[in-house]
Amino acid sequence: MDRQYPCPSRILVTYAKIPDECQGCGCCTYGRIRKCENNGYCNNGCEDGYWGDRCYYRCMYNNCLRCARNNGYHCECRTGYYGFDCESWCGTNCETCDKTKGCLSCKGSHWGKTCNDKCKGNCDVCWKSDGQCSSCVKGYWGRFCFDECGSQCKTCNSLSGCTECNKGYYGSKCENYCGDNCASCDIKLGCTACDTGYYGSKCEHYCGDNCASCDIQLGCTACDRGYYGPACMYCHECVPGQYGLMCEQSCPKMCNTCENETNCVSCNDGYFGESCKKPCPDGCKSNTCIKKDGSCLTCKHGYYGKSCGSTCPESC
Repeated sequence: MDRQYPCPSRILVTYAKIPDECQGCGCCTYGRIRKCENNGYCNNGCEDGYWGDRCYYRCMYNNCLRCARNNGYHCECRTGYYGFDCESWCGTNCETCDKTKGCLSCKGSHWGKTCNDKCKGNCDVCWKSDGQCSSCVKGYWGRFCFDECGSQCKTCNSLSGCTECNKGYYGSKCENYCGDNCASCDIKLGCTACDTGYYGSKCEHYCGDNCASCDIQLGCTACDRGYYGPACMYCHECVPGQYGLMCEQSCPKMCNTCENETNCVSCNDGYFGESCKKPCPDGCKSNTCIKKDGSCLTCKHGYYGKSCGSTCPESC
């Protein structure tokens, strides 16, 4: 005689035949004691998917992994299914499927109840509930990861954007360059300190070789001793033989010091005149004479006169 078991409202399952696989205690599970008795009673319970004293009956619902032995209900669902009757599917993109609540988290860049929706924009991972990005692919940030951090961004935060630039760059997207001579570059302020000897917003200006104090905003504020003017280019006093604002010009050949190429201030020994081109008179001792007119400071032995041009008589 067929056996009948009550099912929820609309379902009535009738069992008329023992499944082939369950013949001879085939659906009884192994355990600590013998598998089944002579009357077919399974001592250790049923294999997954079966119920009853002899485990002849399949669980009431198709996606039931295992069920209550006494009635075939109270299913534990197969992987990927959930609900009272295990008929609800979590979906292929579901990462975590709860047997009662359904899909709790999605795989990769998916969202939605069954994880069928793709995350928007440049999302790497998004919230299952509304699709907003929880993390972005490298180089992007924002609610849907539409905003770029910039090619010179070193650290890109999915929520706040670029938090660290590559060395030498600044700005919200690290799009600005601090300059080759910048010693300290702040992501918000730009260049805050220059290499020694440079100044300007990007340290693009050079204070000069003769600058003693170089300010990042004002430039050279003090020159080395002996120099003055813009970039400390001009000399207070030139070394012998040189003239000009930067002492870059050479005096005429016989000048010791000069003001320009024609006016010598002092001559080398043995010469006099405005350009020191005239030789001192032969009678001058040590070959030295006054620059202005060539008169000797002292005459050689046996000579006398302003220019030592006269010789003393032999009787002197």
